[in-house]
Amino acid sequence: MDICRFVSSKAVRKYLEETGYSFNTLEAAYLIYFCKGLTLKEKHNAWKEVIETMPDMSPAKELPHCSWCCFEDSIHDCLKQHMENEDRLVETVSAIKEGAFLGLFYDSGGGEWSKCIATDIDDIEDKIAMEISKDYYGVIKKIEVICKSNKHNKEYIVTKNRNGEIMSVSTEMDRDTIEWQIEDMWFDIPTPFKKGDILIDPDRPESSGFWDGPFVLIETAPEFYKRKGRKGGCDFSDMTAFGYFQDEKGRLYDEVMHDYLSLEYYPEKELCGYNRTLVALSRLVKGEIDEVLFANAYDCILLQEQAKEVLPEMYTEETLKQLKILEK
Repeated sequence: MDICRFVSSKAVRKYLEETGYSFNTLEAAYLIYFCKGLTLKEKHNAWKEVIETMPDMSPAKELPHCSWCCFEDSIHDCLKQHMENEDRLVETVSAIKEGAFLGLFYDSGGGEWSKCIATDIDDIEDKIAMEISKDYYGVIKKIEVICKSNKHNKEYIVTKNRNGEIMSVSTEMDRDTIEWQIEDMWFDIPTPFKKGDILIDPDRPESSGFWDGPFVLIETAPEFYKRKGRKGGCDFSDMTAFGYFQDEKGRLYDEVMHDYLSLEYYPEKELCGYNRTLVALSRLVKGEIDEVLFANAYDCILLQEQAKEVLPEMYTEETLKQLKILEK
């Protein structure tokens, strides 16, 4: 079974394929669960293939350092139970025709784009279709429908893609076994990334907020735990990378970002504005330049960008040159 196809990062996927990395059953279940873009049907088909083609494993025995919760003895049984629960939820939600419906639309960065409300299934579907039809630039990436049946005292949450395909289904209060099982796992999956590489999480564009945009890598979580003499992290939230980021004014700060398996290389030629300082920072971290050269490069680029921000607006470039504000 080709597990590499479920790795989000193209760079990591290529590296794992080239090195012939062999995934175990727990890693396969984990990667399918967190794979971005997979529909619910595609996830179920992939898990069924795992059950049919890969040996059963016990999370409780194989991942003792992750045992925050009571792991089951069979990942196969967990996957089967989870798929049955989700199929049952899909049937329940499909039967809800009247109630309270809230549609939320999200962009690629996870920010809420717009929302709509309705009292029956036909109305909410029409409003969702209308919202998608108005989205000429493809901003909307995910639709979340929260519905509460008149007959049930539960809220059901259905996540769909732009094509209306179900990505996930759950209830507000309930979490079944597989969610606890998978989200309490941690793995040391190798990557090609080295200290000083300039990387980015494509799902966190430069306008999304904290630890967004390109950054200079310090180390990934597996490297950190090996250095500390530990076996690994406790759960999926420890699948992280540490690095140097920049705010909107170019000021540097160190931070931890989640899901190092989603990272991609960021081409130096595409760095612009304040982010140009990351080239010198990358060279410093790799030991290719000294602190003095970095400090001068950083200072020079910041001053250049700050000068651009104080240029008089609403004047042509030729006028600015005539006034010697800009050099010819």
